[in-house]
Amino acid sequence: MISLRGETGGGSTDVGDVSWAVPTTGVFDPCWVPGTPGHAGRRSPAAERQSPARGMQLAARVLAATAWDLYSNPDQLAAARTEHRRRIGQEPYRTLMQPGQKPPLDYRLAPSSR
Repeated sequence: MISLRGETGGGSTDVGDVSWAVPTTGVFDPCWVPGTPGHAGRRSPAAERQSPARGMQLAARVLAATAWDLYSNPDQLAAARTEHRRRIGQEPYRTLMQPGQKPPLDYRLAPSSR
């Protein structure tokens, strides 16, 4: 695994949970003006231009090439799995949800309304 340092984006996805079970990777593609906030309306006009399409095509090629490299080189895939197990160690995955707990879907309501 390669550790990258520098500016990273915020947010969360289910990949965080999956990454406890298997090695994962991600691609940050150049598809909008740097500094544009996520889910901002300013991204829509930028996405209609040709340059974001080229960025997505590049990201697709990177993902496809990575998949091909892992598929065609079982030793590389085994090394990634070994490194993943080493980094995870004996630390078991623990969800923040307790058994039987329902997701807090009312988080937008005032506490007195829950």
